[in-house]
Amino acid sequence: MQRIRHQSSVNAGIVMIVLGVFIIGMLAAIFIYFFIKEQSIPPKEDDLYPVLVGGNGYYYEHSSNKGFFSSGLFLAPLFFLLPISAFCIGVGIWNIINGRRCNEVKAKGIKSTCLVKTVVRHIYRRGMPKYSVELEYQGQSGEKHILSLSFNAYRFEDIKEGERYECLVYQDDCYFDIDNPVQIKDSDIETKK
Repeated sequence: MQRIRHQSSVNAGIVMIVLGVFIIGMLAAIFIYFFIKEQSIPPKEDDLYPVLVGGNGYYYEHSSNKGFFSSGLFLAPLFFLLPISAFCIGVGIWNIINGRRCNEVKAKGIKSTCLVKTVVRHIYRRGMPKYSVELEYQGQSGEKHILSLSFNAYRFEDIKEGERYECLVYQDDCYFDIDNPVQIKDSDIETKK
């Protein structure tokens, strides 16, 4: 069965988790600031309404402080920032798990070859183009798998479909060095035989 693997780094995961925690901290700071602010402001006359108590006497009671919490404004940052924070933390955990697996493959892997199956070049308005590449490799179990990579063109621009490159394989995981790709020519394969 062919499975798609992804390559990432632990450092990228840590950065994403720190960003997610920072957003949660920012959200908490917003709530604490407005909570303290609303507690310290005395009610205005418009915020008071008369309540009949008994015969013909009136007692004035504070109805609502039309501030951050009572007006429902707190829902805007909650619905906006909380999903972003959860996304960042989720992506961070995913990157750490994949990054640890990549580190294990780099440490214990054996040299193998992978075949470039697809190359998609994404053009953006600013900056260098980005590539999405799928490499097919054979795991130690004998099954073929796909390694999905995404990188900027400045790291590796000359990759083409059908080319073979050196990679490291450990069990059914693969690591491809984007910074130092080693292309394997057909003549190299024939010489080894």
